[in-house]
Amino acid sequence: MKAAVFMLTLKNMSDILNSLPDPTFILTKTGRYVDVFGGKDLRYYHDASHLIGLSVNDVLSTEKAAWFIGKINEALKTKELLITEYSLSNKDVKGLDNNGPSNAIYFEGRIQSLNFSVEDEPAVLWQATNITKRHQLAEKLRTISETDPLTGVWNRRYFYKMIDKEKRRARRNDLPISLLMLDIDHFKSINDQWGHKVGDLILSEVVAVTLNCIRESDMVIRWGGEEFLIFMLDTGLDAAYYVAEKLRLKIEHHTFSSGVEVSVSIGYAQWNNVSENIEETITNADTALYLAKNEGRNCVKGYHND
Repeated sequence: MKAAVFMLTLKNMSDILNSLPDPTFILTKTGRYVDVFGGKDLRYYHDASHLIGLSVNDVLSTEKAAWFIGKINEALKTKELLITEYSLSNKDVKGLDNNGPSNAIYFEGRIQSLNFSVEDEPAVLWQATNITKRHQLAEKLRTISETDPLTGVWNRRYFYKMIDKEKRRARRNDLPISLLMLDIDHFKSINDQWGHKVGDLILSEVVAVTLNCIRESDMVIRWGGEEFLIFMLDTGLDAAYYVAEKLRLKIEHHTFSSGVEVSVSIGYAQWNNVSENIEETITNADTALYLAKNEGRNCVKGYHND
């Protein structure tokens, strides 16, 4: 017996399109919204039907609208499926109250050119999938992988990820970079005498004091057990010494919650932005730290190339 062939009616097709889980737009080359299908679950999406007949320039900020039109034209040019990720927040969408929630919503856009014109313009199909939860999870995992779980400051992995970008910025703007290498004096003895719980508290408090002594643009990196690297852009040797000495004194006079007296030794060095790689600067700061320890600790020493 021959199976019956199911024929889709126009209404069937319309129902299927409107049942798509994610909103799918027909957008012209100039960024005009011609139609929208699907995305009816209001837990994830706003009703986008009001966009029909409007342009991205009517709805989005100038910068974001230009980005959308750029992606539309890229998909039209390549004729291939274009997959991109983007975010939209209240500052990107015209007419929204800037005093309201500012958390961005993240989307994956899948953009495919159509092989026919729409209202005398080339057009694309743009499917927008809400990936906010996925993005938040990725950001959480990235933060975990790049920060020290005890103190909350950056770790070596993050330092080596960002350093090339910071070096390029320093070269472009002719800015000095200085590194401070800080070590908590006699930390092993503190752990042995008072226990690791007290040692962990001291590490966290040293970081808190350090963060209060430096600029927001500076970075603290946990380098080793009780050793921290402080990255300072636009900071020469004289300024590095001033910060290091101020920090040393702050820690020396800080009342730690455990009642233990704590001091630090600090070495500092400046990066030579012409020929030196950052590893040499780290080694130089470490050499200066070694000198500070050899001179009895609780002091600051700098590395001078001359």
